Amino acid sequence: MSDKLFWFLVAVLALFKLSLVGWWPFLSLTHLQHDTLVFINQAIYLLEGEWLGPYSEYTLMKGPATAMWIALMNVLGIPLLMSHHLLYLGASILVVLAFRRLTLSNGYLLFVFALVHFSPSTFNYGAIASAFREMLHQPLVLGLVALSIILFMDFVEFRRVNARLSVLLGGMLLLFFNNREEGLWIVPWFVWLIAIMAVHAWLERGSKGGSQSGKIAMLTLIPLAIWGMGTLAIAWKNHDEYGVFAVVELKTPQFKRAFGNLIGINAEQWHPRYAAQPDVLDKLYSLPSGGELDLDHRERENRRPIHSLMLPWKFRSAVADAGYYEAGGQAVLNYYDRLGQEIESACEKGRFECDDPLFELLPPWHPGYMERFPNAFWRVLERALTVESHQTIHDFYSTGTPRDRLFVSKLVNAPLRATEQEGDRTSPDFYYRMKKNKTKYSVKIHNLYAKFTLPLFWTAVVGLILALYAVLRRGKLNSLDALYLGIAGTVLVQLVMFAILRVTGYSSSIRLYFLFYPVLYTFIALGLLSITRNLREFARVAKG
Repeated sequence: MSDKLFWFLVAVLALFKLSLVGWWPFLSLTHLQHDTLVFINQAIYLLEGEWLGPYSEYTLMKGPATAMWIALMNVLGIPLLMSHHLLYLGASILVVLAFRRLTLSNGYLLFVFALVHFSPSTFNYGAIASAFREMLHQPLVLGLVALSIILFMDFVEFRRVNARLSVLLGGMLLLFFNNREEGLWIVPWFVWLIAIMAVHAWLERGSKGGSQSGKIAMLTLIPLAIWGMGTLAIAWKNHDEYGVFAVVELKTPQFKRAFGNLIGINAEQWHPRYAAQPDVLDKLYSLPSGGELDLDHRERENRRPIHSLMLPWKFRSAVADAGYYEAGGQAVLNYYDRLGQEIESACEKGRFECDDPLFELLPPWHPGYMERFPNAFWRVLERALTVESHQTIHDFYSTGTPRDRLFVSKLVNAPLRATEQEGDRTSPDFYYRMKKNKTKYSVKIHNLYAKFTLPLFWTAVVGLILALYAVLRRGKLNSLDALYLGIAGTVLVQLVMFAILRVTGYSSSIRLYFLFYPVLYTFIALGLLSITRNLREFARVAKG
């Protein structure tokens, strides 16, 4: 296949996908105070020059990258959902450019492009058609993996460093880590690549050793500097506006001290998904600072435990109800610090039985979690590989008043999905054509992935065994094997993280899995290429 034909087919596939999803109306979900409404409001304040708006428990609850993106697209006049599809298309092309450094087969490159670009997560209307963070995060994950492969291959195989791509990587890292808070799973991937490059430079030390070390430093320091300076700039701005030197309030030492000590209090009867049961909250209320809070309507007779997933938001809302957020960021941090100190003192004096929290913000590890972990791990893997959730436009309706929806429509530069009261009857001809000519194709694509993702994944897992055998046989780790092993480790880290979140009750949201698919399909693509290469190598050795 010639290059011209290849890029022509890429363009055809890209246009075909845009024809399926580019017409989507925006899903206005203004009733979700902890999700979409946060970013919609912050984007409005940014456009009005008021940073993230007045200080409240919602202001610094999540990273501002999504709100900034919404505001930027409004200024540029680009429909918000279309920006997601274009971003993902750009990330898919980066994957092609990355794999072009691994293979010259345009046929395989076309397969790789189709595999990642038609990922079923990008057709899931309910997860990306509103102002959810996954809208921005999916293309960021795919783009980061692809760009890091490009920089790695350029250094190892071609002994070159592209400073502009390093700058782009830094900008993507800045958005990535300021969009979602659990992004540490990608760190081992970068550490692995840097370690392989360092070993490669050491093996080729000599007259070029210094220059090779300098190239590694450039590849590492430029992205880190952009991410670090950008994050510090956001933190400084938050400190200037609110008195809180942090991007997200949950990461401040004061909040971690208060919340971590709260979930460290042992309940009379442990439950895997309820970190704050009534007896734990009664202990909290018995403290001078804790007595100012009310997380569970404590005057009720039939009090219910608070699910771990909602506990951080319930806790911060109770602090807001006590009036501290009205007093400003410093008052909030002082309160968290004081409350954390009181819980620590009660634990040390034996008033409460306490354990250290897991990763500072998760409940303490309990033997019951270990019993549940294997099942949770396999359940997470099953949900991901069977692609069990597919939500079309017919499963969702917009919410909010007509005035609010009109405002949101102008903000995102796009028409909105009808409300449930309006129903599809408002535009029967449009929705008829949509269902017949658009949605059915996205469902077929989803069903195709649901059928083949599982066998492709296990084929790639078997390919790991072949790759390890090939490495031991030749006594050398080539670039493809290094990338293959690294992405396999990243897949494992993600699955373990999702399983931990599942057993502790912090999340089982299907939207989390959509951050897994870019890595999963890259793993499959690298695996199939590695299997082909290694089988050919074994055949040559057998003939020789």
